[in-house]
Amino acid sequence: MKIVLSRQDLQKGIQTILSAVPIKGTMPILSNVLLEARDTKLDLTATDLDVGIKCSIPAEIVDPGSITVNAKKLSDICRELPDASVDIETDENHRVILVCKKSQFKIHGMAKDDYPILPEVKKDNPLKLKALVLQEMIRKTIFAVSLDETRYVLNGVLFELTKDQMRMVATDGHRLAWVKKKADYTKLPENRSVIIPTKALNEVSRITADVFKGQEEEAVVEIFSTENQMKFLMGGVELVTRLLEGQFPNYEQVIPKETDKQATMSVPELTAATKRVSILASDKSYSIRFKIQKGKITISSKTPDMGEAKEDLDIQYEGEETTIAYNAKYVLDALKNLGNEQVELQFTQPLNPCIFKSKADADYLCVIMPMRI
Repeated sequence: MKIVLSRQDLQKGIQTILSAVPIKGTMPILSNVLLEARDTKLDLTATDLDVGIKCSIPAEIVDPGSITVNAKKLSDICRELPDASVDIETDENHRVILVCKKSQFKIHGMAKDDYPILPEVKKDNPLKLKALVLQEMIRKTIFAVSLDETRYVLNGVLFELTKDQMRMVATDGHRLAWVKKKADYTKLPENRSVIIPTKALNEVSRITADVFKGQEEEAVVEIFSTENQMKFLMGGVELVTRLLEGQFPNYEQVIPKETDKQATMSVPELTAATKRVSILASDKSYSIRFKIQKGKITISSKTPDMGEAKEDLDIQYEGEETTIAYNAKYVLDALKNLGNEQVELQFTQPLNPCIFKSKADADYLCVIMPMRI
């Protein structure tokens, strides 16, 4: 293999795929990036066997071929090179010889033969989503994913497709985030319900932001899926991920169908007050109290060895006085994604789930389980 390309293109390609390289891989070759030169481009591929990323960059192909080389070392070298053309070639001992101006590096590589092949996902009948819509749905749900690896099915986001709707749902058992959008696809063979791993969605969000920078309004992501795999095609970058196996909990049972109390208040005011009061919340429980009464909410926290804090806000509320305790982080995460309008808290009893919902957006809500006072 022998190619010539710009340092900027090479660095951009490496940065696109680098996050798919495992820190501690089960196979030594997984620490490498696969380089494949053909036609007028260089393909770079990295995988940790759960998520794989492949991108293409322009290059002058003098002699086509392939090699795998340590991804981190290649990234470190490329970052320090001057902005000039880079010559890369391989020898019969699988060494990668990289030359840029007066700099020369010889890196031990490995043949392509033992590098895992990304799973094939047929490119037919794709689901096409606007990149901004997909980014928004990911952002509004992914914060509620469980970090507990023993609850495997909660380590991802449920993605549901029906005839006229797309939904994403995430929960960690203490809170839930739910968002829906109108479907804009024309052909759907059957309703689909899959669980997409958190890492894959974080990467999709990152890559779309990089690839479509400056074109966000018109950019489209194509999604292809099989029973166990899903592929996201984002411009010249593709990401393939394994889907999580198992049964996602019946989240509809968690969302209260009826509530008899509603309190409405400003999102920015509630956010700022919660941040201030939570400074003196317990480091373990992070518990704050909402004392809700006619026209007013009092937010308070108390830690025996530290002190206490409280703040009053004007709200719209006509019900009976109620005191509810919440994890302050859960409240702040929900408010962060509700926009800068007003939030409506819909609840019943102090130990029952509470809905946090924007007055301006009926297609998004968060459910938070209260804490015992």
